[in-house]
Amino acid sequence: MAHTSSCALWHTTHSRHPHYCCASVHRCACAHGRDQLAFAPLFVGSMIAILTAVDGKPDRVADTLKADLPSAVRANWALWVPAQFLNFRFVPAQYQVLFSNVVALAWNVYFSFATRPKTAEA
Repeated sequence: MAHTSSCALWHTTHSRHPHYCCASVHRCACAHGRDQLAFAPLFVGSMIAILTAVDGKPDRVADTLKADLPSAVRANWALWVPAQFLNFRFVPAQYQVLFSNVVALAWNVYFSFATRPKTAEA
């Protein structure tokens, strides 16, 4: 749900930018850069922080971010860079949130496994 709300807000804000239309590769690269360099690390970091706090470890948020954020952002880029390139380049604006939400299903499955509490091996 957090992704859906933030995604809709991001795409609405993003679409107001004068170079949003990705009719050219250059414009698509600009839109994509804004998406992955601004939105992605902020969103991934906030989700790690929220999940850590909700797991009852608010005092571990900073340590968890230091440990998990770099690999989570790299994994995010591995999925979302190609997906959002296709989205911004080929998907009509009215369907971009829908496309992002479909891709988000795969991302959420991965992210839930990657951020689940680690159990000590017996």
